[in-house]
Amino acid sequence: MKTLGVTALAGALMLCAAPMWAAIMIYPKFVDFGQTARVQEMTLVNPSPEETVTYRVRFKYARQNPDGTYTDVEQPGFTTAKDLVRFSPRSITLAPGKSQRVKLLRRIPADTPPGEYTGYIVFTQIPDEKPLQKASSSAAPGVRIELAAIPSFSIPVILTHGETKPDAPELSFLGLHTPEPGKPQARVRLSRTGGADIPQSRTLRGDISVWADGRLAGVIKGKYLLAGNPYVDAAVPLDPAVAAPGTAVEILFTEPSEQDGADVSRVLARAEGKL
Repeated sequence: MKTLGVTALAGALMLCAAPMWAAIMIYPKFVDFGQTARVQEMTLVNPSPEETVTYRVRFKYARQNPDGTYTDVEQPGFTTAKDLVRFSPRSITLAPGKSQRVKLLRRIPADTPPGEYTGYIVFTQIPDEKPLQKASSSAAPGVRIELAAIPSFSIPVILTHGETKPDAPELSFLGLHTPEPGKPQARVRLSRTGGADIPQSRTLRGDISVWADGRLAGVIKGKYLLAGNPYVDAAVPLDPAVAAPGTAVEILFTEPSEQDGADVSRVLARAEGKL
């Protein structure tokens, strides 16, 4: 099998630690029960050598928007994975360097219609209660307001029950986009060949890579199109030294891989274009 990059659990955990998630690492980044799995587990790690962190755990449903953002839906009007999955614990406190597993349990009522069901498990950090510092006597009178960002992140959870419609991905190249000087992006649309009905459609998941003259110009790892959505757009950051304006490129949608690049032996869809 032709592959690019290396695979390791430690590397996968580090990839999860985006800047706003600096207080925690998590693996996997996508939970798929498939047809038969009854139990799945996630591992959370506190990489800090000094700080203890506490996270609240909850489940939610969100609608995927075409631009790749998400809108929370409290009452989606159909069964979701939120109704079919139980999880524990509900809160997690991690001392420095410690880890904790979250267990998810599949629970399918007998009258559940066949299809694919989606939801998100959400981790929200509970900030420490720190006493306010006493204001200096020389400080200007008035009310002091302190704002602090509260890290929160979501992991998709997919559960399949019974038969679902066959579905296949399609790629479209939408053109070159340069939001900042020296930082080009390839705009790509990932769509499905079948209908987007819920719960019969399937989630499409993989890596989107852009190639110029056989060289990797850019990649997005773990891009997915959730069931119930006809398409989603993506902007793939490009290496300007490889993909100059006017360059002919090939865009690949490949099966998801934990490697650094893309597994070009498992292509699911392709498109061509010129930057």
